[in-house]
Amino acid sequence: MKEIILNLTILFICCSSCFPDTIHMKDGKEEKGLVVEEYIDRVVFSTADGEKEFFKKDIDSIEYDTPEQNLYQIGREYEKRGWYEKAAFYYRRALEINPEYKEARDAFLSSHAILWREEEARAKKELEHRRLVLDWRDKKGSTEPSLPIPQDKNEVLKKNLGIELLTDDGNFIAQKVIDGSSAYNAGIRVGDVLSAIWGRLIRYSTFEDVFNELNIPKFSEIRLTIERDVILEGREIGVSFKVRYDGLTITEIRPDSIAEKAGLKEGDIVTYIDKAPTRYMPLETAVELIKSKTSPFTLRLKRDIMLRRI
Repeated sequence: MKEIILNLTILFICCSSCFPDTIHMKDGKEEKGLVVEEYIDRVVFSTADGEKEFFKKDIDSIEYDTPEQNLYQIGREYEKRGWYEKAAFYYRRALEINPEYKEARDAFLSSHAILWREEEARAKKELEHRRLVLDWRDKKGSTEPSLPIPQDKNEVLKKNLGIELLTDDGNFIAQKVIDGSSAYNAGIRVGDVLSAIWGRLIRYSTFEDVFNELNIPKFSEIRLTIERDVILEGREIGVSFKVRYDGLTITEIRPDSIAEKAGLKEGDIVTYIDKAPTRYMPLETAVELIKSKTSPFTLRLKRDIMLRRI
């Protein structure tokens, strides 16, 4: 198999914005369309024949539509190898081309957060080493104190962040949120789905990987994307929408409206109206669909939050 970074560099030079995304399979086949979602083990690809899922183990490389997407993917490859400084360089270049490129912005912030965490860990290790040396001198060679290691990772998350998770069909769902905790203050509620960390989708990830991302160092913060089902009743719910880069977005909520009382916020992205996906839905269709509801209906919301460990 060819070197992925080399492939991406060549693709960046050769690709043109007049062509759709192209998936190059390991068996030599090609699929043209648009990458709409990317998970740890698969991508969702929109084609003329509808949406398809392709597993990464079967993919040789992906040629993206725009230069900033290819720069972003080069950064991703460097990040996978732990070269976060180089990754941040390519994320920044992608943002120079398209300052509104949310995935590149989140990835850039994430890479810097990782570098900061590594530096903090090095400093903490050095301080701990100095403390042990001083203890050894004071106690004339007494052994290093041992700390218990928590066996239940959910107990660690509950203690540090105030949240317990369960997994269902690859999703990570908040099954318990402690009042007044970091998770509660950030806006997470029971039943919310944690769908992304620093803009990267986490569905189908391992619990270990998600735990490591959430169990962040003290006084640091992390950007999460949550999804929530909200039940509404009434055709005039009191919101204004726009179709933006990320999807059908709530731009205004009228005071004392049904939407405000239900907890909707400006900036929320509506991904489903009942069971109808809004990914390609025209704005007029979405508005008319909501107005046509004569019984309670559900909006699936996607919201970015900052989770801070206090």
